[in-house]
Amino acid sequence: MFIRFITTGGTIDKIYFDDLSQFEVGDSQIKHILTEGLVQFDYDVVSLFQKDSLDMTDEDRQVLRDFIANDEGRHYVVTHGTDTMPQTAEALLGLAAKTIV
Repeated sequence: MFIRFITTGGTIDKIYFDDLSQFEVGDSQIKHILTEGLVQFDYDVVSLFQKDSLDMTDEDRQVLRDFIANDEGRHYVVTHGTDTMPQTAEALLGLAAKTIV
């Protein structure tokens, strides 16, 4: 099985600078997590955005949808912040022959 991981930012990619929650969204940690986890399947990681989910726009969601719709893969994991995950999930509805988590 092949899984394409698509990173958009969110908590998993945040770098905190102090106790006051000052942060920026940095490089994705997904490759490190998968390497350390010794996964036994084929994958790759595509970074589409480095944004807090509150900064995601409808245009960003369309870019994500278009990427998945036009990609040859069938299985996807999208990393995403929790604040606007429902909006992004709704934007991804109806993509035939694609499994997205």
